[in-house]
This record gives sequence, structure tokens and C-alpha cells, in this order.
Amino acid sequence: WQGQSLAKREPRKSERKRSFTDDEMRLLFSGRAAPLIQEFMVIAALSGMRVDEIAKLTAGNIVRTAGEIQIPCFDITEAKTSAGERLVPVHPELLELIERRSRGLKQSDPLFPELPVPREGSAVERSQKISKRFTAFRRRVGVDERLPGARQSRVDFHSFRRWFATRAEQALQPPHFISSTLGHKRDGMTLGVYSDGALVKQFQELVASVRLPEGCRISI
Repeated sequence: WQGQSLAKREPRKSERKRSFTDDEMRLLFSGRAAPLIQEFMVIAALSGMRVDEIAKLTAGNIVRTAGEIQIPCFDITEAKTSAGERLVPVHPELLELIERRSRGLKQSDPLFPELPVPREGSAVERSQKISKRFTAFRRRVGVDERLPGARQSRVDFHSFRRWFATRAEQALQPPHFISSTLGHKRDGMTLGVYSDGALVKQFQELVASVRLPEGCRISI
């Protein structure tokens, strides 16, 4: 029996991780979160970026595209896969925050110097502090769904990323644009191999189509 195991059961839809509901978003954006947590929440919700992608941002990762129309973007250069290395246009509601955060910084300076830098070779991610604080805050405001016997909640910080994908789809954005914005591999020969990708202007329109639910407060 060495090396043998039972086949893993595919979780039902009612058991899988999910995005936040509008009511949960309103609870999270009620203004009660600490400023740093609020900043991470709103960036995640309006960009679809992973928490560690946000935590690793430097001033040099805030770029403007070349050409007649200059579009401010997050330049994600550290990702789990090559598809994760991408440009994500900065949402209009994030412009003031990003401008304030990057003002006066050198290219290599972190956008969030409050976060400790893990020692070289450490398995600890730079975002660990944010993840723990967000979990405590989320539970404190009553945003949680833990099924009987389950160790983890069905919602977590990654639910902002799921929420972004859901809202982009509901805004009738092309699925392959959503995949590219999130840093997922595009399938198929035509788009996955032949195409060089869409215009940044098209991704800008996608990002801007995602809006926080009415009643969410952003006090950053």
C-alpha cells in the first residue's frame, strides 16, 4: 500500500472558495479597517492583483505606457508564472493613492515600506503581515463562512481577486482580456501562441468597468 492514497473528492460548488458578496464588500469597506489594510483591499478589488504582487510593488513598478496616450499601469515583474508578468492599468479611483505612495521615491524603493522584507531564502512572503491582519479584521466585521468541519473560510483575501473577475465578466468584458489582466495563461493556438495580446487601452477599459458596490467607503 506504500504510495497509495484515496482519490481526492472534487468539492461541490457550495464548498469551494468564492468571491465576496456586495453586502460583504460594504462591511469590509465600512471605514473601520486600518489605513494600510484599506489600501490593500481597494487595490486588490480594483486591479485583481494577488496580495503578494501588491506587497512587492516598488516605485519603479508604476509606469506609464509610451505613445500619444500615456496610461499609468502596475508593471508586475515578479509572478508565479510567465503569464503573471503583465501590465495592469491603474484604476481611476486608485490614481491619487498611487501618486501619494510613489511621490519622492527612488525606482527601487518599496511602495509599502511598512512591510518587513523577508530574509533571503525564507519561505515567508512579504504580504504575510497583511494577510494575517486582514483575516482578523474580516472576522471582526463578520465576513466569514466556515462550513462544519472545515479548517478554512470560503472567503479570504483572494476573494477580492475572484470578485474582480466576477464584476469584469458581469460588465461583459471579453473572457480572454480578464484572463490576461489576472495573469492567467491564455488557452488555444490563436490567442495563446499567435497573438501578441490586446492593447493596453483595451485593458484600461476593462479595469475601469469594475466599480465598488454602492455604499462602500474609501477613506485613504
